[in-house]
Amino acid sequence: MLNTPLMTEYSWNLAVDERGAKLVTLKRNSDSATINFLVKVPGGSEYLSSHMNSLTDDHCEQWFDERMSTEERKAKQALRKERAKKERLEIEARVAEQKAEAARVKEEEKAAAKAKRQARQSN
Repeated sequence: MLNTPLMTEYSWNLAVDERGAKLVTLKRNSDSATINFLVKVPGGSEYLSSHMNSLTDDHCEQWFDERMSTEERKAKQALRKERAKKERLEIEARVAEQKAEAARVKEEEKAAAKAKRQARQSN
């Protein structure tokens, strides 16, 4: 049975300094953004490595969201607002096109009905 990694969008690295302090660097693969965690775990690095290997992309994304700087959060929020505005404008444009098409069809139907009446009256 293959051991499929639970993290595909993120990767991690563990460094242990001379005092035994453990620094976990979590990297988002899409943009190479990193966050660091200085952790205190009793015992060796095996437990921490096992724990990190059990994490999913969702866990890592949550950590990134929690640690994201205010500027990044504001930029992300502004981008979401801009996308929503663009989508709303696109929908409004499609609705306007549909209304214009419906009005054109209605005018053609009126003109055809008028021509039909005139043809009946002239006969």
